[in-house]
Amino acid sequence: MRFIVFLAGFGLILSAFYLVVSVYSRSVRREKLEKSWDATNLGGDPNAREAYIAENMTRYERSFRKKLILLVYIIPAVTVAVIYFVTN
Repeated sequence: MRFIVFLAGFGLILSAFYLVVSVYSRSVRREKLEKSWDATNLGGDPNAREAYIAENMTRYERSFRKKLILLVYIIPAVTVAVIYFVTN
């Protein structure tokens, strides 16, 4: 029973960490896109800027980099499983 409670708490902590890393990564990507637009299109159309950012954020959501954040779940879970099975 204690192990199930441990796993539930561990899952909640990993989920919170995943959420923080995901939001941070998304904000960094958006900031890079905004700086890129501002550097190449001085004083351009604000609607075109938002369209550019939205299009590239959609690409980011489907990218491999976004999927790598799932390692936040996989690496600690595998580590805990290995430690559990080795000690038992």
